[in-house]
Amino acid sequence: MAVINSSNFLLYKDQTPLGHSTSTIVNFDVDLPEATTKDSEGWKEYIAGLRSGKIKAEGLTDYSRTLNFAQLADLVITRQKINFYFKDFISNKHIVAGTGFVDAVSEKAEKESAVSFQLDITLTSLASFSNDRLWNTIFDRWNEIALEWQNV
Repeated sequence: MAVINSSNFLLYKDQTPLGHSTSTIVNFDVDLPEATTKDSEGWKEYIAGLRSGKIKAEGLTDYSRTLNFAQLADLVITRQKINFYFKDFISNKHIVAGTGFVDAVSEKAEKESAVSFQLDITLTSLASFSNDRLWNTIFDRWNEIALEWQNV
């Protein structure tokens, strides 16, 4: 089994990476309501219920970055749903994509330490879990290329 370097993985809001991140955790869960009947021969049985997911990230604050603490806090205040990508930015072989809400963001400034932030995203859908780009992001990239070409 190949060793995977976690430094290659970044969390993106649309096409903007979350800069200076030090760690990211992606969790997926499914509720398992009990469905035991007399036919189960004494074994508990379950059915797959509601799915949920959460992304947690930590990083060092840099207000000169495109995506910084103030913008993340605005996402909480405005209740804006965001598209996210958690991917290997070197080879793009591992991509998790979906939508969600930033439900918590905090910033910590301790004595003699770098200022850091913590971010929680609650997922509302998971668009893909694959090694391929999503078809709708391809159109976004084509639009960006068209705009760049017009500005030449």
